[in-house]
Amino acid sequence: MESFRWDDILRWKSGKLVTRQFKGMYFPGTGKFDLDNDGKDDIWIYEGDKPTAPGIQLLKLGSEITLENGNKGNVIINSHIKKAFDENKDYLYPIPVQELQLNKNLKQNPGWGN
Repeated sequence: MESFRWDDILRWKSGKLVTRQFKGMYFPGTGKFDLDNDGKDDIWIYEGDKPTAPGIQLLKLGSEITLENGNKGNVIINSHIKKAFDENKDYLYPIPVQELQLNKNLKQNPGWGN
């Protein structure tokens, strides 16, 4: 939580970790959930027609929320975004073009062109 995770991944040569699927909270299935234990429902995960429930977040299974095992499991976050890490180049940042122009002896890092 110190905002150094990316630096750690690069230092440890663990780039493939960033390609893993992000997962959220576990839900045992559709239903009503009181997430803060105040005795009031906070979220309803439903299938079919949208229920009426003022003040409650309504999430339709399969479109507004995706669960790992279909109708139960951890919430899948941004499943449509492909996560990639190129082991041949992504451990190094590109050298800025201005720096390459200032010093013709510099060569661009592998995988970043020039």
